[in-house]
Amino acid sequence: MRDVYIAGAGMTAFGKFMDSSVRKLAEEAVAEAVRDAQASPGDIEMAFFSNATAGILTGQEMIRGQVALRYTGILGVPIVNVENACASASSAFWLAHMADASGQVEIALAKGKKTYDKRQALRERTDEREKQQAIGRRLKGIE
Repeated sequence: MRDVYIAGAGMTAFGKFMDSSVRKLAEEAVAEAVRDAQASPGDIEMAFFSNATAGILTGQEMIRGQVALRYTGILGVPIVNVENACASASSAFWLAHMADASGQVEIALAKGKKTYDKRQALRERTDEREKQQAIGRRLKGIE
């Protein structure tokens, strides 16, 4: 195993962000971490996205990381979704460390996101469902 270094870190402020989404908060933290590392999103070879509750609250259980990281510029790399209750973020960090230490990647991202507010999650779920329905109507030529 080789030595691994934390090149950058980013986070959002603690608090309730009723007008924000998991995706927006993830984008903010990832952009800050990438800037701090003096890297670009294209440098990241693998990402580990951790969250324990957003899937249940938003209805997006299977591809949480792929949805949250969609507009970060981290494209075409494995995105691993990590759920381990309150240890989700530390588990994602450990997995990113192991991917780098084993030589599988040079740069990995670990992203932790906690969501506890049911009202915010319900709004996100409704907004996403409405967007998907609008896309479906356009594809069918209804709109």
